[in-house]
Amino acid sequence: MSFRIHLFLLLLSFSSSAFAQQVPVAPVATDKSQYGLFNPTPNELMRELSPDRPDATESPLTVDAGHFVIEASVFDWRRNDGSDTHTLMSTNLKIGLSNDVDLQIVFDTHAWEDPKVGQDAEGFGDVQLRLKHNLWGNDGGDSALALFPFVKIPTSAQFSNDEWEGGLIIPYATELSGGLGLGLMAE
Repeated sequence: MSFRIHLFLLLLSFSSSAFAQQVPVAPVATDKSQYGLFNPTPNELMRELSPDRPDATESPLTVDAGHFVIEASVFDWRRNDGSDTHTLMSTNLKIGLSNDVDLQIVFDTHAWEDPKVGQDAEGFGDVQLRLKHNLWGNDGGDSALALFPFVKIPTSAQFSNDEWEGGLIIPYATELSGGLGLGLMAE
């Protein structure tokens, strides 16, 4: 081998060992409080998407400010006491109002029920308005918690109890060892 190749390999070995000894630097948390509905969070600062559907446990993380998400379940089927309920396009529209708050509109575009006894029902479902406020962990950390008040508007002629209803969802998530996570929710 020529002198130049030996020199090149020697320099390459020193540079790779120097890189191997570098300690990774943790990313610096960025203050995103200045972003809002009409001043969206830049794409390079956006957090990873954390959907609220189709899981049974809601996520404590919000949509970034000024961004819009559509979550939908194409088809659902539930059986309860021998009665079958089918839903098409159960939809959750979400928009980030600030770094820690998002607004959600949840509805079933079409549902039908085949009861064991009684008449079949078919139509549009009730509408839920939900406001999620993340208390901590939205942009990193080992855990996250949110308060998530909601109100159900009786808009369905067939599937509604014709009552306004409301409540509070409290979703919590934490990182476990081995890349596992745990989500808990009270409603």
